[in-house]
Amino acid sequence: MNQLLFSLIFWVLPILLIYLMIRLLVIKRQKLNAKKECLKVFSIVYIAYLVYIVWLKPTAQLGYIDLNSVPFKTIGNYTISLINHSLPYSLVISNLFGNILLLLPLGLLFPLYFKRISFKSIVITGIIIPLLIEVGQLGLYLFRMGTRTVDIDDVILNFIGFMLGFYIMKIGLMKATLKNSVYM
Repeated sequence: MNQLLFSLIFWVLPILLIYLMIRLLVIKRQKLNAKKECLKVFSIVYIAYLVYIVWLKPTAQLGYIDLNSVPFKTIGNYTISLINHSLPYSLVISNLFGNILLLLPLGLLFPLYFKRISFKSIVITGIIIPLLIEVGQLGLYLFRMGTRTVDIDDVILNFIGFMLGFYIMKIGLMKATLKNSVYM
């Protein structure tokens, strides 16, 4: 919890303040749309946290890169460890569901920013973003600046989270549209 508070104060808050100062300079006397402004602020905070969590948050120093390029290996190992009780339950759940939850907000935001987007574009985006995260983690390690693992299973779980978020928001927007059209 202390690390999240630290990242909020020393990473997210300055980024948010810079954004708000720039936004105030640009807006001048335009009429503000409160919903759009809140969406933009939420997006900035989320992306700042995402960058901190995937690239900047310190983790255990292994002295080597933990690289998994075999799909479902880590997921399978975690599943086996749940059955055998060989790893703490909280570690397994936080890793598996944490990777799903990591990009779920981005999936939620996507249909709000891109009203008309093809299924193919969503899938490609859902794959490219987690790949960029993992390639960034590898690059940081190679430049002796990162300590994160590089795992294809993270890409799979991040993709699931992104797509889940996208469909949750898409269904919610469709229901809201139907509800509004019924009352008109």
